[in-house]
Formats: sequence, C-alpha cells, structure tokens
Amino acid sequence: MPTSPDSVARKALGLLFPKGRPSLLYLEPLAGQASARKYFRLVLDSPWAPGQPPSLVLALLGDDPLACAEVLSGARPTEPPFIELQALLHGAGVPVPTIVLDQWRDGYMVLSDLGDTTLKRQIDAGVAPRQQLLDRAVEFLVQFQYRTWGLPDLGLAGHRRFSADLFLWELEHFREWGLQELAGARLSRGEDALLTQFFHEIAQHLAALPAHLVHRDFQSTNLMVQPDGLHLIDFQDALLGPETYDLVALLRDSYIELTPPELTALMASYVARRAQSEAGPVGQDFQRNFHVQTLQRKLKDAGRFVFIHRRRGNPGFLKFFPASVGYVLQAFDALGQWG
Repeated sequence: MPTSPDSVARKALGLLFPKGRPSLLYLEPLAGQASARKYFRLVLDSPWAPGQPPSLVLALLGDDPLACAEVLSGARPTEPPFIELQALLHGAGVPVPTIVLDQWRDGYMVLSDLGDTTLKRQIDAGVAPRQQLLDRAVEFLVQFQYRTWGLPDLGLAGHRRFSADLFLWELEHFREWGLQELAGARLSRGEDALLTQFFHEIAQHLAALPAHLVHRDFQSTNLMVQPDGLHLIDFQDALLGPETYDLVALLRDSYIELTPPELTALMASYVARRAQSEAGPVGQDFQRNFHVQTLQRKLKDAGRFVFIHRRRGNPGFLKFFPASVGYVLQAFDALGQWG
C-alpha cells in the first residue's frame, strides 16, 4: 500500500476514476481533532459527480483502523464503526457525509466534502445572533433523536452503552490528569475517599437513567453548515446513554461559553421541541439530570484536555480547561448540595 498522503490520494482517485478525470490538483491538510485519524482535502480539476464540488476528503485511519478515540464498552468491532453508523444515520434521514470509497483495510476512506464552515465558525464570525444559531443546533439535535431513537436495530451502537463503569472511567480521567498531572494535587486518604464516593454517585445516577442513542460529541465543531442545513460528522463513537448527554455536549460546549440567560432559553427551546416531536417529552427530573450530566461530562473533558497535551503532545486544547471547570462550578451551583 502507498504510504504518503499524496500517493494514497492518487491511488484512491485511480480506483474512483480509472479514466483519469477528474484529476488531483493538490492536497490540503485539514485540521483534525483529538484522534489518530488525519484528513486531507483532495482538490480536483472538476466536480467528481454532478451537483458535487470539485473536492473530496481523504481520511487516513491510522495504524489501527478499528481503534476508537474514546473508551467504549462491548466487543472490538470487525470494521470501523464509522461505516455502519454512516449507513444507519443516512438511512434514518440524518445528514452525514457520503462514503465515496471504502478502503479501510488499506487504512483509508474517501468521503464527500462538507467544506470548512462549522457551527463554531459561524458563531465566531457573528453571521447571526449566537443564540439563534445554537437554537438551530438544538432543533437539529431533536431531529437526530426522533429519527434514531425509534429504530428497531442500532447495530453495534445498540450493544455499546454508558455503563456506570464507563462513566466512572471518564471521571477518573479528571483525578489523574486534571488534579494530579496538571495541578499536582496530592489528596489525603479522606479526600481521596470522598472524591471516589462522589464519582460513584454520579456514575450510578447517570447509568440508571433510560438510555438512547447518543452521538457522544454533539458540539459546535462536529456540526457542518451546508445550504440545506446542518450535517453531522465524527459519529463513530455513538452509543447508548442518557437523553441529556448530547444536550450537555452542545450547550456546555467548552469552545463556546454561554451566558446563564442563553442557557436557560436554549434548554427551554429543547424541552418545547421535544414535547412536539416524535422523540417524546423529556424525562422526569430533566433539569437535575442535565446538571449531573454536566458534572460528569465536563470533568471528563477537563481531564481529557490535559491527557491530549501530556500524552499526545497537543497543547491546543488546554485553553478550554478553564471553561470546562467553570461549567462544573455552575452545575454545582444549580444542583445545590449534592445528596
């Protein structure tokens, strides 16, 4: 197999277009997130299909194409979960990228190009009021939920779920990387036991809630803006979890800090949209569960940002550590004393 991105791109285009057209003009590296996958835009000399742009996206899957960026429960998959989940979501009517060429056994895939305009980029550019843009994302989340929650077979994702142990593992990420590695904290035996008890209470509370399909990272950099609306990417780690999980990822996004009035308004919008959707109304104690989920998710995120810096040599996420911890403090305020 060719090893350089350029040689992989040319091999892929040869498979797709044996007559040599369209041909490759150049490769453009795309900014990645926190995984081992690497992405390149293949800029072509003409559209690759009618109505499509003159570009595609090459995804290099790393040394282990079956590896997951996040810890998951369940057996190791036999093909990249992205492939099965793309088919499942597309079939359910959720807008996602098209797999144009599947060569995962050779370590790569070619995807349709959704461009560079993420929801975050739109918000940063101020193309519309921030709350208005995020409300579109809230609407999109509810659409994702009602299109997927009623599916009779979720495939691999239906056999993976946020168990208490998985929630606990994520929380321990904060103890190890946020407290010990970054802050240099050394807890006393009593403090350590108290933190362990607190983590167990959060994990058990969340694991006992009804579970539905969750994207796991439904936030502003994974929502691509297209002329026909938002499209969803980075869904390969989807699994079963509480209804609040994706909403926390969206409204407690470390990359976009909402004001309390914005949060209140967007949560009210979500509740109203759920009441009118086929997904059904929100569950009992929804507000409390949202804040408990915030504790779990944002403590995990804070620890993860340090892990990515220390273990993967990428300090770019450390600047979001304060926002994550700030969300934790706000969740404590909202919940009052944990009991």
